[in-house]
Amino acid sequence: MWMNANQGVIQVTFAAIGATIALAASARRYYRRRRAGPSNIRRRRALLWGRPKIPTIAVLPFANVSSDSEQEHLADAITEDLITLFANTPDIEACARNSVFAFKGKAVDVRDIGASLGATIVLEGSLRKAGNLVRITAQLIDTKTGNHIWAQRRDEELREGLDLQDKAVKFISQGVLSEIKGPIASDSGQDWSHAAQLRTDLPPVQYAHNGQHNIAYSVMGSGPPDIVLIMGIASHIQVIPSSPLMGAAMDTLGEKARLIWFDKRGQGLSDPIFNAVGMEEEVEDLAAVIEANNCGKVFLMGISEGGGIAIKYAETYPDKVAGLAVLGCVANLTENDDIPNTFSREQILSNADRWGSGRFSAFAFGGEDTDNDPSFKSWAKLVEQLSATPHNIRAQMEMVASMDIRELATRVTVPTLVMHWTKDLLVPIDQGKFLADHIPGARFLPIEGRAHATFDKEGRIVAALLDFIDQNRDQKL
Repeated sequence: MWMNANQGVIQVTFAAIGATIALAASARRYYRRRRAGPSNIRRRRALLWGRPKIPTIAVLPFANVSSDSEQEHLADAITEDLITLFANTPDIEACARNSVFAFKGKAVDVRDIGASLGATIVLEGSLRKAGNLVRITAQLIDTKTGNHIWAQRRDEELREGLDLQDKAVKFISQGVLSEIKGPIASDSGQDWSHAAQLRTDLPPVQYAHNGQHNIAYSVMGSGPPDIVLIMGIASHIQVIPSSPLMGAAMDTLGEKARLIWFDKRGQGLSDPIFNAVGMEEEVEDLAAVIEANNCGKVFLMGISEGGGIAIKYAETYPDKVAGLAVLGCVANLTENDDIPNTFSREQILSNADRWGSGRFSAFAFGGEDTDNDPSFKSWAKLVEQLSATPHNIRAQMEMVASMDIRELATRVTVPTLVMHWTKDLLVPIDQGKFLADHIPGARFLPIEGRAHATFDKEGRIVAALLDFIDQNRDQKL
């Protein structure tokens, strides 16, 4: 009896212990669910049943790309504020701070980040200090395709306190929310491939120095000959080659020569500008890029107002130029007595008010066959957003409105090829005809079609440029 009694006690005790363990396990699951919160539960369900009905954003730590260590703290603070803001925004989920900061300083494919964190979109960016300005750049990327959805940059004055931080968070969050609160939040099934995916095979970005100004450039191929490409008002040395037309042409030129292209001051990855820059400063920047690459005699290819800078350089340093080619070049775009079909100063400057919409670049880089192509329009929008801030683009439009190289053209002494699209809506062909008529010995080549600052898919412009280079390579390069 005693043994049976003790057995019963032992059995009851084990049963009680088992019930206690089960209750404790249940309690732990309950508190884990409470601690995880409803958003994490929704994420788990979404991962089980397919694409989340609401977007999950991973805000990666913003990078400090300047030598000032103080900007590191600002970059982290902006990142944390954005995480907090998105975490408290309805219909958006934000990955936790500790999860995203594990990727700080690491070069990781955003698609891998998406798979690791369960994020559908990634926000990344950088800060760069130049003088008393801080350039803030941000990009929103789809983790499924690796395509850019939205990108923007802005220059802000460096100030004490939280003013700069608050401004950065405001303009970035507004841009992101304007993109994702509509189609993604409603799970419309919209194809995100409308955003251009930048090439990953481009050469590294390098910097030439003109005094305190840093000019970003890249180099493709080997020379001689050396071809220096001077782009127009919409320029970013990593975005422009992602255009199928520009990229294919640049690849061909890089196979035949050493191709050097750069962002002018106030554009793309080069230093911002405070006021309109004169042609003399632009020529000095071009000279710095040429000197940084130890070039001999170069062939210049200037596009749009970049053609005017090329002409000014060729007139100033004729012994350093083997040949000059221009496409869609501006002679004097404001109303004058020599050239028909010009514009008022106000019309030119009004382009700055619409900058970022892609409208200007759609006319610059597109033609009849791209009018109804949504992916091209998204690329044109991206070019503008990454080319220049509203402040910088207005300063550059001021330079275009003031450009007048009519008399300068008559002093050019190097071999010259003037090319112009016949239906150019931004810089009418009359500008090219005037230059060809007034540059001694210049050859004029009209390109049939409607475009402005781009190469053509048929390869006519590249073929003409390479033929021009072959004809003038007998000079000592």
